[in-house]
Amino acid sequence: ITTLYALRSGAVHYEGDRISVSNHLEIPGDVDFKVGNINFDGYVTIKGTVEDNFIVKATKDIEILGDFGIGSVRKIESTNGSISIKGGIAGKNKAVIKCKGDLYTKFVSEATIICEGSVYIGVYCINSNITAKEIIVDSPIGRIIGGNIQAEIRVVSSILGSSSESKTAISVKGFNRDELKEKLETIINEIENMKNDMEKLKQEISQLSLKAKLTDSERNRFIKAQSEFFNIKNKIKELENDKRIITNALRTKGEGEVTVLKRIYPGVVLEIKNIMKRIDKPILTTSFYIQNGEIKQL
Repeated sequence: ITTLYALRSGAVHYEGDRISVSNHLEIPGDVDFKVGNINFDGYVTIKGTVEDNFIVKATKDIEILGDFGIGSVRKIESTNGSISIKGGIAGKNKAVIKCKGDLYTKFVSEATIICEGSVYIGVYCINSNITAKEIIVDSPIGRIIGGNIQAEIRVVSSILGSSSESKTAISVKGFNRDELKEKLETIINEIENMKNDMEKLKQEISQLSLKAKLTDSERNRFIKAQSEFFNIKNKIKELENDKRIITNALRTKGEGEVTVLKRIYPGVVLEIKNIMKRIDKPILTTSFYIQNGEIKQL
């Protein structure tokens, strides 16, 4: 009996006489009873949907490409990456979606979303609970109706609430502009230093790869240098995302913003930096932000 040990966890692939281990798991159809729950160290792509009551968890990005999206799944979670759900989320007050990065989806209905990055929704968000850095419903007919929306930086939607005056809570935690500027400068310096380190490792890897035969010490150094190179590359990717989020925050008005591109209805309650404002009449295109301890309207 021959036993093979992989240097990393992942999905096993057979190509003729070759066996390889990839950090990308691809499901050609649905996640259902035939496949079972997924807990994978790497990237996951699902060509179909995730059936109700199933769990998909991955350390990297998750893509769900089925046209009909997902329903009342138990959980979809990416511990270090982003999530993209092509068809939308009809959660039936059960689905929980969590991610370290950003979330992209067509619509959200009766779901819970906890996201450390930004949430981008194509068309509408109805009766859902969302926590994220920012929530953007970017369609000209995009709307947020009902539910509890909590952002750190901003919320943007064409329409907030509905003509039936559905109770809709929009909360923006807000931020300190001076602290964010300092953090942005630190991130820019970190990225520059890491790029210099990557260049040194790249040269070292290139020099070692030109040698006809490596000693054991050189081979170990070659493997270690490659690992360090890709670790730094991934860290730079994370920092670039942080840089993008902070840059977006610094472009907002005040230190926390709610932007309505078309109309906001009565029944909407806004809270920015713990200051509350109830909407008691329809208001057309406007932005709300904090200035001098008050919610201002532009």
